[in-house]
Amino acid sequence: FLGNGLTHVNASVTQVARAYAGLATGVLPTMSLVKSIDGVPVQHDGRSLGIGTAHLALVREALDDVVNAYLGSANNKGLGEGDLGFRLAAKTGSADFGARTARVLPSVGRGAAISDYVEGVRKHTWLAGWFPADDPQYVLVVYVHDTSTTASHSAVYVAGQFLTSPEVQRLVLSPAVEASAPVDGGDR
Repeated sequence: FLGNGLTHVNASVTQVARAYAGLATGVLPTMSLVKSIDGVPVQHDGRSLGIGTAHLALVREALDDVVNAYLGSANNKGLGEGDLGFRLAAKTGSADFGARTARVLPSVGRGAAISDYVEGVRKHTWLAGWFPADDPQYVLVVYVHDTSTTASHSAVYVAGQFLTSPEVQRLVLSPAVEASAPVDGGDR
C-alpha cells in the first residue's frame, strides 16, 4: 500500500528536482552546486534514465495534462500558458501526515452547529515540474509543509506566485536579454 505516496516516502526537494530534470530531458543529472572554478566550466554529466522513448513521451504528456488539460488538478489555476506566457509541465501531490483536526471557524460563536466546524487532515503538498514544457530549461519544485488544503489549493498557488514574478518572467520570456547581461553589472 505504499504506491500512493502517503507513507514511507523519503525524498528531499533536491532529489525531486533531480528526478524531474531526468523526466524532462531523459538524462538523470549529477547534482552540482558549482558552475565554474576560476572561470573554467565544471563538467555536468548524467546518465540515461533507461526509459523507452514512447514511455517517456507518455509521462511527459501526462505531466503536461496536469496543468493544461481540462481535468488536470492544476488546470485553470493560474499556471496555464495564457497566464504565464510559457507552458508548464508538472505534477501536484498531497501527502497526509497528521490526524484529523477540528477547529472552529473564526466567525463562529457559542452555540455553533456541527457544520460550522472545519475538519481536515494535515498534509504536505507538492508541485514539481519543468518549463517551458516543450523545451525544458528550468525545474520547479514547490513544497508546502503542514497545511490543511490540497496541492491544487496550496502548492499550485505558490508556484503561480513564483512563476508570474517579474524576475521569472524576464528569465523565461527574454532569454536573449538575460544571456547578454554583463556579469560585472556594467552597462549593456
